[in-house]
Amino acid sequence: YYLGRGHAEGLGVEKDLVRARDYYLSVAESDFLDSQVRLADLLSTGDPAVRDVTAAAGWYRRLADSGDRYARERLVQLHGSGGMLRNPQEAARWVRAAAQEGDAEYQRRLADYYQQGFGVPRDTREAVVWYRQAAKQGNAEAQLRLGEAYARGEGVARYTPEAARWYERAGNQGVVLAQVLLAQLYDRRDGVPHDVNLALRWYAPSAHSGSR
Repeated sequence: YYLGRGHAEGLGVEKDLVRARDYYLSVAESDFLDSQVRLADLLSTGDPAVRDVTAAAGWYRRLADSGDRYARERLVQLHGSGGMLRNPQEAARWVRAAAQEGDAEYQRRLADYYQQGFGVPRDTREAVVWYRQAAKQGNAEAQLRLGEAYARGEGVARYTPEAARWYERAGNQGVVLAQVLLAQLYDRRDGVPHDVNLALRWYAPSAHSGSR
C-alpha cells in the first residue's frame, strides 16, 4: 500500500502510476479499503497508461456494497449524465439507495431523476414525494422545487399558498429564485394577499445579488 502511494505521488521514489496500480492491486484483493479506494481513483482518473474506468467501477461497486458513501457518489458520477460510463439506470440505483437511507441531498437528486425521467420512468408525483422528504429536512433546492410544483400544479394539485410557504423557506436560506418567485406571488396576488411591502421585501435580496 505505502509503495503504491509512493509511486503514485512520487514520494521518495520516481513517480510511476503503473507500479502504483500494481502495488495497490496487490493489497486491494485482501480487502484493504484505503487501497481499494486509491486503486479505483487511479483507474478512473489517472494517466491513460493505467486508466480503466470499467475496472474502477467494479472496485467502487465493491466498496459501495459495503456502505462506502464516497464510492457510491463516484458510481453516480461515472454513470450519471456526462459520466464516462453513462448508465442512467445504474446512477438511479445508487441515488435511490442513499435516498432511502434518509440522505436529503440524494432525495432531492432522486426527485430530479423522476422529474426528468433519468434512469426511472418520468413521474412528477413521485418527484414531489422525494422533494417533500428532502425539503422537510431543510434541503433548500428541494424546497424551491416543491414550491414550483405547487405553483404549477405539477405532480400535486396547484395551491399557491403552499408554494409561497416553501418559497419562503428556500428564500430564507438564500435561494435567489425562490425569493423572486415569492415576491411575484405577493405582487400579482396569486393565491396570497396582495402585499406590496412583502413583495418589495423579497425582491430586495435578489436585487442585491444581481438577479434581474
